[in-house]
Amino acid sequence: MTENTATLDSFEIQTEHRSLWVDVWRQFRKHKGALVGMFVFMLITFCVFIGPFIYDVDPNTINFRGRNLGPSWSHPLGTDNIGHDTLAQMLAGGRVSLAVSFLAMLISLFIDSLIGVLAGFIQSLDGPLMRLTDLFSCFAHSSCTAGYHHAVQGYPEDALWARNGDFFPDCFCDWYNQL
Repeated sequence: MTENTATLDSFEIQTEHRSLWVDVWRQFRKHKGALVGMFVFMLITFCVFIGPFIYDVDPNTINFRGRNLGPSWSHPLGTDNIGHDTLAQMLAGGRVSLAVSFLAMLISLFIDSLIGVLAGFIQSLDGPLMRLTDLFSCFAHSSCTAGYHHAVQGYPEDALWARNGDFFPDCFCDWYNQL
């Protein structure tokens, strides 16, 4: 590493060059929640990708005689109502979930970068692109709100429509007021 030296009268100050990544890692290490989250994420990722090599039960195998079994040595998390091994299904589903979330993150990264570049190079598009981004953020919020109503409060299939004014959340109203 390079060292920078400066002299002030009789004092000699030496500083060691630190990279941005070193500073980020030092801050990350101090945040307990971030460390726990990273550990849990790495544990889930490790189990999902390495688990099928260790626990090589086919998740699609149907065993009607072994349905609704509780946890045992042969089925650590039991079986479901048609005899699927629950642990094998969780491992298979975890791989799919991680693949879908990684792909969604890449698509979002690409689209958001494209919107940022367009807004930066073409100044007249900055305002409309920001409003479009706000609108998409509101749609994500409204779908989460509708899903909440459907799952927690037990509304029937029409839960995706307006209930208690939650279909148009606050961010949509803020966007509309800025027009």
